[in-house]
Amino acid sequence: MKITLLTGAAGEIQGWGPINTTHALAEALQEHGKEVNILFVTSYPELNEYLDQKDFDIIWSSLYHITDETSFVELPTDVKWVQDRLDLRQIPYVGSSAESLRTMLDKRATNSTLVAHNIPIPTQRSLASLEHCSSLDGPYIVKPCYGANSSSIEESSVVTTPEKAIERVKFIEGQFAQSALIEEYLPGNEYTVLILGNGGQRHMYSIVQIIDREAYEQYPLITRSLKRRHCVTFHKPQQPIREQAEE
Repeated sequence: MKITLLTGAAGEIQGWGPINTTHALAEALQEHGKEVNILFVTSYPELNEYLDQKDFDIIWSSLYHITDETSFVELPTDVKWVQDRLDLRQIPYVGSSAESLRTMLDKRATNSTLVAHNIPIPTQRSLASLEHCSSLDGPYIVKPCYGANSSSIEESSVVTTPEKAIERVKFIEGQFAQSALIEEYLPGNEYTVLILGNGGQRHMYSIVQIIDREAYEQYPLITRSLKRRHCVTFHKPQQPIREQAEE
């Protein structure tokens, strides 16, 4: 099998990881007898030209869409994303559809989808409501509406007063050119469920992410800095929690 690993300048900010992640994956696949090609693209014409050659069996893309923006995740609506183009050509690929990715990257759309399926979400606050209240009912976290890979997440993202929340919203609007989401801060561990396969061949694998207690001050948030410093480790959760997360 010939596998193409597709990446680009935005691979890390879109959640995949730095280029050495791609090289590590290539080495692992080659050790299992796969023929691997790494394709670093900078434009859609470049991608289209490669796809038209059809010198591969399957694509594994680290990109949702092609951009040179590396500081935050955009959500373009005027171009077909990578997976849209693969679907049009009926090219098999690893990962979710462009429609799923667009929903996932838009946290408001994600929340609406979860609520529609009776899955609880944190309490949401609007900016207007903060301007007319004197205190918050507990800590809240302020983050960009669109994003991945812990973009803009740091300890100052957690706020305990309306003034600090408004200040953080304005920071995100100015720094990341997008609106902010204000939601109840949930303490405790963070779980991720990996889903492989479809239908009857679907398998789920859960992990819990643990942050080194010496690496943060008050709030255990998974930030890009902690990831790069290897202060976040991954473990198998206990059986009851694993079953609940997968359910």
